Amino acid sequence: MADYLILFAIVLGVNLMPAFGPPTWSVIVVYGINTKMPVPALVLVAASAAATGRFLLAQCLQIAQSEQMHLLITDTE
Repeated sequence: MADYLILFAIVLGVNLMPAFGPPTWSVIVVYGINTKMPVPALVLVAASAAATGRFLLAQCLQIAQSEQMHLLITDTE
């Protein structure tokens, strides 16, 4: 169970980086080589973490952008 949580955290962290992070597939391959996890479970956990990370990144950037627009609008008044 700990292997799954560690993989999830690593892939999530990689996908929260907006730029200059390693590709997700390379993280999955390295982790798969170094553990005895079954491949289907490895792919499902990593895909879930990648999708969650990209979603959270998009939400955070959207919030930051709306706050920036709010600041621009209030500064011009």
